[in-house]
Amino acid sequence: MKVISPTHSPLILPAAARNDIILLRALVQDDEPAFAEIYDRYWDALHAHACRKLGCPHEAEEVVQDLFVALWHKRHGAGEIQQLNAYLFTALKYRVID
Repeated sequence: MKVISPTHSPLILPAAARNDIILLRALVQDDEPAFAEIYDRYWDALHAHACRKLGCPHEAEEVVQDLFVALWHKRHGAGEIQQLNAYLFTALKYRVID
């Protein structure tokens, strides 16, 4: 029997990444509950990160809210996103800079 290392198989992903891929596929199909799940899953961490960078919870809330509005508006291109976590935090970084 041949043993294949998980790092060499594209089908074996961590559970969170697998779930993110499923959510992104659903988001492309205009699935509002999938968007709500992404929002619920990432809001707190994104908001906390933005608060640390901006020093103002109110401004951080606006930046994160803007990020999610943009994600919804661009949802049909969400299938191109490889890692949702990295995508969201990178997008947040650029929104904070702006």
